[in-house]
Amino acid sequence: MLSKKIDHMVAGCNYLSLIFGLVALDREQSCLILDDTRFGLDEENLTSIDQIKVELLRTIGEKYALAPLQNIERYLVPHPLYILQNNMHLRLGRTPWENIQEIRRKISSIIKWPSASLPTEQEGDEQNFNRIYIEIADLAAKQIFSKSERDGDNNHLSTLLTNPDLPFGREVAKLEKAIMHYGMDWLNYGQFASLINSTSSHLMGMPLYPPHRDNQTIRILHAYALLSPIYQLDTLSLTNDLMKQFVLSGGIHKKSKIKSSAIHRQRVWALELDSFDGLYHPEYLHLFDSNLSQTPFSFAKELPSYESVIVLSHYHDLSIRLPPNGEHILLDQLSWDGGGNYPLTTLTFPTNSSIKACCYLPYRKGRKIDFIQPKLSAMLDQLLWKNWGIPSSKLKSRSISPAKKAIPQRHKFCNELPQVIEISPANLVKSDPLINCFYHGPLANLTLGNTSLLLETLTSI
Repeated sequence: MLSKKIDHMVAGCNYLSLIFGLVALDREQSCLILDDTRFGLDEENLTSIDQIKVELLRTIGEKYALAPLQNIERYLVPHPLYILQNNMHLRLGRTPWENIQEIRRKISSIIKWPSASLPTEQEGDEQNFNRIYIEIADLAAKQIFSKSERDGDNNHLSTLLTNPDLPFGREVAKLEKAIMHYGMDWLNYGQFASLINSTSSHLMGMPLYPPHRDNQTIRILHAYALLSPIYQLDTLSLTNDLMKQFVLSGGIHKKSKIKSSAIHRQRVWALELDSFDGLYHPEYLHLFDSNLSQTPFSFAKELPSYESVIVLSHYHDLSIRLPPNGEHILLDQLSWDGGGNYPLTTLTFPTNSSIKACCYLPYRKGRKIDFIQPKLSAMLDQLLWKNWGIPSSKLKSRSISPAKKAIPQRHKFCNELPQVIEISPANLVKSDPLINCFYHGPLANLTLGNTSLLLETLTSI
């Protein structure tokens, strides 16, 4: 059998792992991306991105001459975000101008905004307002990227996004203060807190939690994202185009599974694939996966998380006016499994006779979907009837399946979180964490969610 040494072996093939691989090649390091189907990220959650993440992808493309990222707009489709909470229906994710007007109409009373402080149609030009917002998002993305390369501070970023001379600077500052005072206190300010935490789960990739109370920059980025357009990223096309550039640049791509691993002195010494092409000796092994539950590796310490199931419902004739395209976040305070603010439920309407729901549930080891299906179906029927008047009698069929969606389970009583996610071989009962194995996934996002996931993968090369 052949023996091969390689700098970086990457388990999991997606657009993020390909960006990682292309940057490794740019730094003259060898890289093999393993298309092992057991490893997968939450592709659907990753596709809902705000303007700063769009500009961050473009900035990375310009830095490393990645043509698909330089032309990222080719892979974007507008994707509005609807928040339904009790009697409040909030529509965000459109243009910055439309978003700020919606916030003024719907939630200014919650966060105590004087109406006079917000822009009116007479005070500014809508096109100019939107143009400035995107220009500032581009500057902010470049500052975030620059900081990740040289470990600088973000004081300039905070100053930029809250500049009172900008048409939205004062509003971002007001939102930041509201988040600081109310956005993390789920007990006393449930309505605004669940709004911030749930939209942040989609826009930034994670909810806020108490340790961020003292981090003004993170709060400001969350506030800024509330005003952002939301896009759906065509990850399939982007991944295919990045793969072409990866292979042309000298990267190795294999559709194969890890058959076995050899561990020596807390290091992955060798990996054998089921493609029978020999042993690989990686200097570093990188795992791009949501929760490692179906992989040959596991977390050295248990990570509390919310994981999801997908509920696809098909209906007979629906005599309702279906909502427009986009994602709908349901924040009704329905308690299930000790729910409180969770399970978080999001809905999309793929066709005029089908509804796709993603339900986040507290992770329970060994839980079977069959056991939770009756409660989950009853909860979903209640939400659909309350918000759209859809009767359960119209239901034709319903299927429930696990998904790769995951977000960290963090709450106001959680004070410390691991800075590094330690990995162990799943087949060993007792094993010290691996030194040269790294996890890249949503449960490791400690600062800016998916934005951090992208940046942290590059700094680990």
